[in-house]
Amino acid sequence: IQVRRRALEEALAHHLAALASFERAGDLRGACQTQSNVGFIHAQLGDFVLAEHALRRAHEGAQRMGLWTIVALADHNLGGVLAALGRLEEARAVEHSAAEAFRASGDPRLEGSSRVYLSRILLAAGDVAGAEADARRVAESPASPAPLRAGALAARALALQPRARGAVP
Repeated sequence: IQVRRRALEEALAHHLAALASFERAGDLRGACQTQSNVGFIHAQLGDFVLAEHALRRAHEGAQRMGLWTIVALADHNLGGVLAALGRLEEARAVEHSAAEAFRASGDPRLEGSSRVYLSRILLAAGDVAGAEADARRVAESPASPAPLRAGALAARALALQPRARGAVP
């Protein structure tokens, strides 16, 4: 765990340096993508407040420039961050938006990843049926690669547990 944390902290330092360089060079697209990566790394480190700030900044910049893939990527990661912060309804809306954006752009892998996040958000919010349905959709999709299918099956298993269904106090 400590090795992973050190690697993430090192990655964060490199991304922050790259972000500063992109901004100095006036490369707003590169800065926007890197800002999204910074948010993801903060989330991996458990600093959800900094993650939210970085992801919202990436979303806003990407939206201004019409970089819809970066908007969707920032939203995808923001959904999980908002859920971790306990803002489940907002997390659901943001993650659903990301999933729909990936669907519209024809990216089944990222749509599936967003739907797995959405399944976990729905489960945390008490929508067991919705959580199971989104996870099943990804698990049964022929477009889902094996690692994504495994994550979807895990999310579906959580939704199907007797505790989630209310059968066990």
